[in-house]
Amino acid sequence: MLEIAKEEMEHFKMVHDIILQRGYKFGREEKDDYVNELFKFMRRGESHALSRVDRLLFAAMIEARSCERFKVLSDNVKDEELAKFYRDLMESEAGHYTTFLKFAKNMGRC
Repeated sequence: MLEIAKEEMEHFKMVHDIILQRGYKFGREEKDDYVNELFKFMRRGESHALSRVDRLLFAAMIEARSCERFKVLSDNVKDEELAKFYRDLMESEAGHYTTFLKFAKNMGRC
């Protein structure tokens, strides 16, 4: 999990660097309706183990959605540098969501 967190922070820095290199400003984070709606389905008041499984599945779905978005971007953006960047992010996010699924599966067996 620590490796995923470190990689996500590296991705954030890479995105921030590209934004600055291209002359844009980093704006405020906007509310993510997908995440907020998904969060409503997490079980409350269940056992600690079930809550952890839910959080892992929640994280897996968010990472899978990011993977899908980066795939679409990498396939459709005309800028070759950005296309490669998005492809690399897609591959990374695919690894993240499958890792979260494996953790959830293993915890579900306990």
